[in-house]
Amino acid sequence: MIDNSTNKEFKLIIKLKEYILSLEKVLVHIPNKDYYNKQAMREYVDNILYLVFLANTCEDKIYKKKIKYEIIAKLNMLNFYLERYYLLKYISKKEVIINSSKIEELTKMTYGWIKYDRK
Repeated sequence: MIDNSTNKEFKLIIKLKEYILSLEKVLVHIPNKDYYNKQAMREYVDNILYLVFLANTCEDKIYKKKIKYEIIAKLNMLNFYLERYYLLKYISKKEVIINSSKIEELTKMTYGWIKYDRK
């Protein structure tokens, strides 16, 4: 039987993978002249997935908590990139809303994970 924390983390990994795959549809609209920021966003999502795996296997509770807050900070950076792409008119408001809500869901799941580990 899987305990509740493993199940919650597994859901976070599934949602994050889904988001990474859906993000490609957004990044297609970013012109090559903005290649650096486009790549930065890809690196952020890849790094977030890595950090989720790392936190999931980490035994040190203090380090694990630090990793989870780093995940939240990186998720917030993704929102910044979306806002930037919208202001530069690379993506539509609808795309921003859809992607921001997915990021918000990932953030809430991460906060839930932090809360669960406090118990």
